[in-house]
Order: sequence, then structure tokens, then C-alpha cells
Amino acid sequence: QMSSASHENSRITWLNIRNDWSLVVRFSKKAIPFFVLYMMFQMVMLLTAALDSMEVTFAKMILNLSNTTYGSLVTIAGIGFLIGAICTNVLVRFVPAKLLMSIGTLFVSIGYIIYSFSTTYLLASIGFFVLSFFLSISNTGFMTYIQSNIPTDMMGRISSFYEMLASFIQVITILLVGLASHWFSVKEVVIGCSTLMFTTALYLTLLSASKVRSN
Repeated sequence: QMSSASHENSRITWLNIRNDWSLVVRFSKKAIPFFVLYMMFQMVMLLTAALDSMEVTFAKMILNLSNTTYGSLVTIAGIGFLIGAICTNVLVRFVPAKLLMSIGTLFVSIGYIIYSFSTTYLLASIGFFVLSFFLSISNTGFMTYIQSNIPTDMMGRISSFYEMLASFIQVITILLVGLASHWFSVKEVVIGCSTLMFTTALYLTLLSASKVRSN
């Protein structure tokens, strides 16, 4: 009898999962612009994670930085993120969340572009500061944007499904970047990923701006 009840609970669980997935798919079809913006943002964040995995190698092999000097770059990034968070508290009251997300993401990619083309500590520190400053702004804009576009009763299910999809893509992205580093130089891979990030962020910004004007 206990075995039968356990089997029934398992069957109900899988049924609930299938229903949740169907709900997410229906929502995504009805909210395609939202889904596209969400995935564009996640694509930039996935490239950010991939580049993060190569930061130490890039700093030591290309910029010839010591552990102490690289540590100071991380400190600069932390300061930039903190100042960005303070500024975000003011900006969020006057700037639409969608624009905070898109413009913040664009400048995050610009920070990585500066870093990827840097040949000195000064340029690298500027790039680190820019990307970390605007990372705080873009993340806040993103969270505010999804909270205002996903119904409260569906928030958990939709966010979980999207995050699972993003995590799967992230694993593939990091593997591809790792493979690319065997075929090309570290600098070429970092520049390529930064350029792709900038292109994606620029498209996200233009798409967001057009949606704001249409609204």
C-alpha cells in the first residue's frame, strides 16, 4: 500500500513538472519580446562568466601582472561595484528598469572591450572599474524588469526554467571558450568574446530603446 502511494506521489510530481513546463512555454510564446530581452541579457552574463574564467590567465600572461597587482585590480572592481550600487539607488527612481538593464549591460561590455585591448595596468584598471560599476546597474535593472513583467504567481516557475536553460548554455559556452583558448591565443579569445558581448549588448540596447519609444 505504501509502495502504491509512493508511486502515485511520483506520478503527480512528474505531472506537475510537465504542467509547469507547459505553463512556461505558453508564457514565453505570449511574451516573445520579454523572452528575447531576457535571453540577450543572459547571453551577455554568460560571456561575462566565460571571460571571468580567463581573467587570471590574461592578467598574468598578457599583462604580465603579479599576484599582488592582479589583486589590486579585483579591489578596484569591488570599489566600482560598490559605487555603482550607490548610484543605482538614485537612478532606479528616475530611469526605466529596461533602460537601466540595457545601458548598464552595454557599458559592462565596453568595460570588457577596454580590458581585452589593454596593454598596461592603467587601461586594465579602467576597464575593470567600468564593467563592475555598470554590472551593479544592469543587474538591478534586470531584476526590476523581470519582476514587473512576470506575474507573481508564476515568478518561481518561470525564473527556475529560464535559469536552468541559462545554466545549461553557460556550461556549453565555457567549454567552447576553453576549447578556443587551445586553438587561438588567450588575447584573441578574450577580444573575440568581448566583441561578441558588445554586439549582443548593443542589440539589446537598441531593442530596448525601440520598445520604450513604442510604449
